Amino acid sequence: MSNGEVEELTKNQFDKVINEEVVVVDFYDELEMSCIMAAPVMNEVAKKFESVNFCRINVEECKDLTQKYNIFSAPSVLVFENGKEVNRITETPIWEKVEEILFRLRNY
Repeated sequence: MSNGEVEELTKNQFDKVINEEVVVVDFYDELEMSCIMAAPVMNEVAKKFESVNFCRINVEECKDLTQKYNIFSAPSVLVFENGKEVNRITETPIWEKVEEILFRLRNY
């Protein structure tokens, strides 16, 4: 559980973490301006949904995961529930859409 924090994941941590109840994973590129600008917004959304685990995956460091999940652009946000991908957001405004999805999943 995030407690309002965003956790940077490695490939080894990823499989374990996505099996938690609801997990939001941001596939990002540290050199992409839209990813840099989105990071503070993700932190704010994570604070609103403390019961949801928010994680980040660097697409350059985890290329096998980007291939496995067909990530073609960054940022791309995947929402998992009990280990299964339930939603994918690639178009802006990403974080507004994540909030809408979480409200539906978590019945906030």
